[in-house]
Amino acid sequence: MFSGFVPVVRDSRAAVSDALTRLKSFDAAVCRTFVSTIPAEWQVGRAVRAALCELICERARYVADNLMRLLAPTCWPQGEFDFSGTGETP
Repeated sequence: MFSGFVPVVRDSRAAVSDALTRLKSFDAAVCRTFVSTIPAEWQVGRAVRAALCELICERARYVADNLMRLLAPTCWPQGEFDFSGTGETP
């Protein structure tokens, strides 16, 4: 990650988590809405549009499932404190 973004992300853990929760709701129907706006003049066929939606949805799922873990060592190296008596969580 660009070092200039680290302080912003570090101070926005809840916002990052909320954004990833919203990203998990991104599905093929939402993607098709966006892909349907590709101009006909670009000659993007039905199969290519379907493949594009599949790629975008898979990428969204990967980001939603992995970004917190990937950001943690840089943005939150101390982990989260868990005051329930079980100690820290990564």
